[in-house]
Amino acid sequence: MEYYKKISFCKVVYNYNITGNPEKKIKYAFISIVKEAFSNIMKHSDATHAYVTLNEHPGFYQLIIRDNGTVKSDSKKEGLGLKNMEERVNSLNGIININERNGFEIFISIPKDGNNE
Repeated sequence: MEYYKKISFCKVVYNYNITGNPEKKIKYAFISIVKEAFSNIMKHSDATHAYVTLNEHPGFYQLIIRDNGTVKSDSKKEGLGLKNMEERVNSLNGIININERNGFEIFISIPKDGNNE
């Protein structure tokens, strides 16, 4: 399902394909990560569009947040926001990849039970 909303700093498209109910710790991690990503987009990018995608796969959840902006040159250092995202994902035995080509993209996968076993 796709949902579109205008946030004050850019247009946001939400796309999700999820039928299950993630564990509370996974939900809170996703909420915190999306909030931090939007804060980063607002502060450090000239994006006009942002996209949030949440997919459910048999063994894991996948969260992708991307924008069409460019990172401002004074924003190149790694701050606490990205470090906090990495810590949240790592605490759930997930994987996070960050890509700065053609905008900014955060790609996260987290096992459904928060374990890799």
